[in-house]
Amino acid sequence: MQLARLLLALPLLAAASPAAGAASAWHETAGGAVRLVTAPEPGEDGRLRGALEIRLEPGWKTYWRDPGGTGIPPQVTPTPGSAAGAVTIGFPPPAYVDDGYSVWPGYEESVALPLTIDIVRADAPVEATVFLGICQTICIPVQARLSVERQAASDPRHAMVIDTAFARLPQPASATFGVTRTRREGDRLIVETALPDGSADAALFVAGRQGYLLGRPEAIDGRPGRFAVPVLDEPAGAPAETAGFRYTLVNGRAAVDGRLAEP
Repeated sequence: MQLARLLLALPLLAAASPAAGAASAWHETAGGAVRLVTAPEPGEDGRLRGALEIRLEPGWKTYWRDPGGTGIPPQVTPTPGSAAGAVTIGFPPPAYVDDGYSVWPGYEESVALPLTIDIVRADAPVEATVFLGICQTICIPVQARLSVERQAASDPRHAMVIDTAFARLPQPASATFGVTRTRREGDRLIVETALPDGSADAALFVAGRQGYLLGRPEAIDGRPGRFAVPVLDEPAGAPAETAGFRYTLVNGRAAVDGRLAEP
């Protein structure tokens, strides 16, 4: 999706939405709405589980962790002085979205992204600025400051949102289901995978690192699980690296996460 088609007017940063139980209020926008949901208390590791819930209207989409060359990946930035420290975002398996202009990894239905939140203050709400893109024929940048009050009890409906978000995460890759080998071949990466017995089809999603732009992986040689990943851009003078890029490999209803293997 080209930058020229992004809306020029970024929606104004919303004031911190009032908390409603263990969830913020919904921030409404064209094409959908977003809110934060959190557990009432951190776990034994001192970290709080939560979710960024993205409600999409029919025909609207949002992005995966790597949105391509011009998209907007979901971002959650803690507000200084709030209970939240570092926030880690998880991503359920995406699908390839064709918007008529380009093809990119994302979600075409409402989705909840699981969050793991470091807690740095016990006497403050969990508050963060959320920034993401919601797209139809154009992409609308959505920015809002959302706040969740800390509580001793949780609404079971909010707990279900969080549990479902984490349950949808891909499993860690293994020797029998995941990338087994990668190599650089000119302007593309050749990626070989292991798939469960009986697999005839799979989809691979690879996220570029800083300065790298990767294209859509394509199956090659008619062999299930063997892909060519175009390297569309990379830092000047960078070595021809093949390992370390994060990936999600999807096979039917199953999915795994990992990093591209060394040759």
